[in-house]
Amino acid sequence: MVGAGPAGSASAALLARSGLKVLLLEMRRIPRNKPCGGGLTLKTVRLLEELGVHQSELPIQRLLDRVLVRGWGRSVEVSHNPWVIATVDRADFDASLARWAEAEGAEFLDGEPAIVVSTGGGGLVVRTRRNAYSADWVIGADGVAGSVGRWVGLRSGYPPGELIAAVES
Repeated sequence: MVGAGPAGSASAALLARSGLKVLLLEMRRIPRNKPCGGGLTLKTVRLLEELGVHQSELPIQRLLDRVLVRGWGRSVEVSHNPWVIATVDRADFDASLARWAEAEGAEFLDGEPAIVVSTGGGGLVVRTRRNAYSADWVIGADGVAGSVGRWVGLRSGYPPGELIAAVES
């Protein structure tokens, strides 16, 4: 697994729980600043609880019962009882999910960026600055600007207009 954000850590945890040998690589040391994605929907928190991560274990800062979204000359207000968005600090949230993956049996190595994914020995090889890891499967959870998709020929970049800017308060 390349990338220890929410998708990578959750996938690593579930795969390890199922009995697979899982290595979770993160290029930066955890916890690390991540200036995006600090809002969890009620549906996301409930899903995490179903997977075994309870709301009390999450580094929730605030529960918002109303959110106003503005853009392109429009605005939409979303509200829900008991709440619609839980705000989290991504550094703490990602660290808690990486610890969960480890508790489920995944090996976690932070500060070890994947340099390249290639074929070799009848499988795949993930090379880092320190080592080369053999794998039957590699999951690229390294984000929107990640490299795994490019290395395996799935994406060469994003066309203009396919990404939007976001603001976090």
